[in-house]
Amino acid sequence: YMADVHLDAGAVLDVSGMELDERSQSAQPGAVAVNGGNVTVRAGQSLLMDEGSAIDVSAGIWRTGKGTITKGNAGKIALKVNQTIAKVEVPVGDGVTRPAYDRHGELTLKGTLSGFDFNAGGTLELGGMRSLVIGDGAVAAEQGLVLDTAFFSGNGFGTFTLSALGGVSVKDNTQLQATIKNWVYNAPTRNA
Repeated sequence: YMADVHLDAGAVLDVSGMELDERSQSAQPGAVAVNGGNVTVRAGQSLLMDEGSAIDVSAGIWRTGKGTITKGNAGKIALKVNQTIAKVEVPVGDGVTRPAYDRHGELTLKGTLSGFDFNAGGTLELGGMRSLVIGDGAVAAEQGLVLDTAFFSGNGFGTFTLSALGGVSVKDNTQLQATIKNWVYNAPTRNA
């Protein structure tokens, strides 16, 4: 686990469910995966998502040739940094050292994370950062992550699990109003 993970602009990890309307075609029953999958990335040090990269675990929908609708559920994204197992010796005074893990990686989320579905939304887990600060206009410590309040409302996630190796803080006067943006099925007007 010593390596960094870097998703360049244009890199996409897409395990979203399928969207298929079979009314004008025939297919085997049960042939459509409508649930979003899971993506877990455990970086030894840093995980860097560039602008234009994406991870998508959104649900899909299936309308059979007979008109039956099956809506899927979104999956889970788990992004963890500083998962290294390498130890370094840290001086503690008077020539004495102790073993410690070298954890200086960072999580940079400039790309898009998506977990939309028709009900409860996907799950997003972020962990391993040296610090986490939540609030608009906040500034994180070195190798820390800052999440503004809009982060909790725009990508379809209904469940968040956030952890840090160091401090987790919420900026003064921050009001989180997490809102799930779900998909809504609009039945087409054409006849089968």
